[in-house]
Amino acid sequence: MVKIFKTCSLWLLMQGMDPLQAQDYHAVQGSNYAGSLGVYNNPAAMVNTPVKWDLTIAGIQAKYQTNAIRIADYSLLSSPANSQFFITGGSKERYGNAQANINLFTTRIAWGRNRAISFGANLRSGANFSTSEYNYRDTVSSVQSFMTLNEATGPYSAKMRMSTAVELCLSYGQTILRGGDWRLNGGLTVKVNRGLAGAQGTVTNISKTSTATPTGIEYQLTGGSLIYGYSSNIDHLNGNYSRLTNIANLVRYSRSGASVDLGLEWLKLPDNGPAYTQGEDDYYDYEWKVSASVLDIGWAQYRYGAESRRATIPANGPTATEIDQHIDSTVKSLSDFTNAIAQLVPVQSAGTDYKIFSPARINLNVDRWLMSALYLNADINVNIGSLFLGKNRYILKSMNRVRVTPRYEVRRWGLYLPLQYNANNQFWVGAAGRLGPLLVGVHNLANLFSKTSMASGGGYIALTIRSSQFTGTKKEKKYDCPTY
Repeated sequence: MVKIFKTCSLWLLMQGMDPLQAQDYHAVQGSNYAGSLGVYNNPAAMVNTPVKWDLTIAGIQAKYQTNAIRIADYSLLSSPANSQFFITGGSKERYGNAQANINLFTTRIAWGRNRAISFGANLRSGANFSTSEYNYRDTVSSVQSFMTLNEATGPYSAKMRMSTAVELCLSYGQTILRGGDWRLNGGLTVKVNRGLAGAQGTVTNISKTSTATPTGIEYQLTGGSLIYGYSSNIDHLNGNYSRLTNIANLVRYSRSGASVDLGLEWLKLPDNGPAYTQGEDDYYDYEWKVSASVLDIGWAQYRYGAESRRATIPANGPTATEIDQHIDSTVKSLSDFTNAIAQLVPVQSAGTDYKIFSPARINLNVDRWLMSALYLNADINVNIGSLFLGKNRYILKSMNRVRVTPRYEVRRWGLYLPLQYNANNQFWVGAAGRLGPLLVGVHNLANLFSKTSMASGGGYIALTIRSSQFTGTKKEKKYDCPTY
């Protein structure tokens, strides 16, 4: 298995597919045409697909959001030449989230009408950061000036989690129960991975006090803790090595992890609906499709790198002046930073191995046929990782919360309008289109038309080819649908 991972990882990385800073092809979720892409939202979804097989040759999806920066005078339809980048000011909590995936050769194969399997390779990356409230202005240039501006805030906490892993997936789904006008499908996905790059940082309750001196106010840290670390395989990268050697080392010194997805999908068939022996298209028709899945229960495994550290700040900690003297312009690397921290507070090694847990979540999806080729899909996402693992574990979180998607689709094309309210209380209007094998979508249309919204959004593109053969014999459809 390790040899398979190394071969697959090397191939992925040699193609130059650098990971972006999660599997969200929102437009087609709930659709019979999702095929192999639908497996990642619910492994049971691959059963109710009429064609014998489909193959997503490649799919790329990225999504991001933050209130820590602002991008002005730029949209996807304008030139970046005049764009401006700002760190946002004011007193508030900061956050940032990003997730991306590259899906390669995800294949779904039907075993008759009642069973299907799927397999493929993914390169997945996710990152979250958040902070407690603090005030910031562009005049801040030192710890002393930051403390002066933040007399009324504190104590300070922050956390960052980042994980990039290559994974191999194997899924199985089948019809497990049926009635006269309904079916229940179930599915399971097992994913094994190699953690290519992982990092975490946690600052907990750093407090301060202030004292008047003849030269002004002096600030001193009076408690708190911090830990930061990165994966040890990064220590094996060297600028004097060739790119191929560095890639090989990155994979060779990675560690293994695993995760699973579970799903159920209930279909309410049309009244006086299709019996088991009816035509292929009729067999997959439905009035309601209700599904539930538990996704990404697992982790990626890493070993702490050489410069990973933890520290506890004593009650008589360093002053702001001392911090500015040690962490200055001469600190140009993580090694320099580690040495500077060691001169200010007691430090020790961060530890040996650590896990970054995948964005475990419950997903509920309802798909309703309305008329002709018009459908309405509703999707709810609930993060559950911290409920079972506790807040002190290194856990990634999904950006999704609620989405409603009207769609009009036939076999050869489709139009989609995903409306999202995400986990950071942002409302996005997205759009997507499918023409033949090509699916293209954007998460936030403001990225196209607004020059102030590029800090939140993303998009996706996927190329999926489908068999022209049905699982059984095609007969006349029950509904008078548009021509394919």
